[in-house]
Order: sequence, then structure tokens, then C-alpha cells
Amino acid sequence: MKVFEENNKIKACKMTPKGMIGVVLQVYTLEGDLQMVEVRRGKGDIMEYSAFYKDLTQNKIAHLIEEVVEPAE
Repeated sequence: MKVFEENNKIKACKMTPKGMIGVVLQVYTLEGDLQMVEVRRGKGDIMEYSAFYKDLTQNKIAHLIEEVVEPAE
């Protein structure tokens, strides 16, 4: 895993049954305490990345994700 502090980026690799997948996470500060995290696939199998992403967002960091509520018209 490589951490690039100057642009808030983390590059990591994860070994899966179908081989290694690369993942890039980048954190953007939008306003005050509000951040957005971009998760991108580097190299590797798209289906393995999809399973990784689903596990990450539904199990590992679900408590950190805030649903966006559209204002009523």
C-alpha cells in the first residue's frame, strides 16, 4: 500500500482467488467536515473488484456513508 499525502490518495493491492486487483482511494474535502471518497479499480478482474467494492461499502465502511437526500419540491 502506498499513501500519497499531498493529494490524499491511497493505492493498494488485494489478492483475490482470480489474482491481484489494484484499488485507488482518493479523499476530497468538500466543505468543513464533509468529505467525499472516490474508489477506483486499478488493474485486475472487474468482477473481483465489484465484490470487493460491495463488501467495502456495505460491510466495512457502511457506518461512514451518508445517504444523499434530495430536497422536496
